Amino acid sequence: VIAAVRQAAPWSRVLVKPGLYKGTVILDKPLELIALGASADVVIDGGASSALVVKTADAMVRGFTLVSSTLESGAEKAVVEVRSGQSMLDLCEVFASTAACMHVGGRDARPIVRRCRFIGGRHEAVIFDQDAEGSLDGCEIRSAPRAGLAIREKANPIVRRCQIVAPGFRGLHAGQNARGVVEDCQIQGGSGPAVELSRGSQSVLRRVRVTAGSDFGIQASSGAKAIIASCSIDAPAGKDWKLANGHQVQRL
Repeated sequence: VIAAVRQAAPWSRVLVKPGLYKGTVILDKPLELIALGASADVVIDGGASSALVVKTADAMVRGFTLVSSTLESGAEKAVVEVRSGQSMLDLCEVFASTAACMHVGGRDARPIVRRCRFIGGRHEAVIFDQDAEGSLDGCEIRSAPRAGLAIREKANPIVRRCQIVAPGFRGLHAGQNARGVVEDCQIQGGSGPAVELSRGSQSVLRRVRVTAGSDFGIQASSGAKAIIASCSIDAPAGKDWKLANGHQVQRL
């Protein structure tokens, strides 16, 4: 796969037969990378590095399983790294244990991610940061120990129709200066709040079903700015909301 992508002309299509392919696929030109067969049968294993690195606009990756089986714990990499461009990731499954499943970082990064599954992660499963934009639509995010989805550092993604289940701690963490719109999603927490809004975050949640574990449904720090509209919260008695003094959360 690596050689085929390297040799492919811009705007071409690379079809990949079922099999296990080792190494890092780097997309630095517009093309389509399409798996033939079920995603479980077409696997890219990045080993000790990322399985996929996207550094271009107008690329599409569809139908793969992506893993990094020997990536060291604490490495500053994710199984999928999106660094720039408006490329599309569709119908892929991404598994991680020693790093994040996907990291979208940088003001030029704005991927369209559809119908993907992100399972696991060292701390978070999916991270948007460093002014990144882009969208998640119809995705499933599960089993990360700290947060299913983390948005921080002025990142501004649109998240729609996703299921985020984090039995370890938080479902969604909007960190300091995070932005973003989350609509028509289901978010479930564990021992921490299902949704945590940090100081300076400016998130919008609309029609989100929030299910708490043993902690609060939605927790907001002092200085957190958010609009929470038409959302439902299923939480232990008295634990729907935890709003610190000085919060700027609007409940509509």
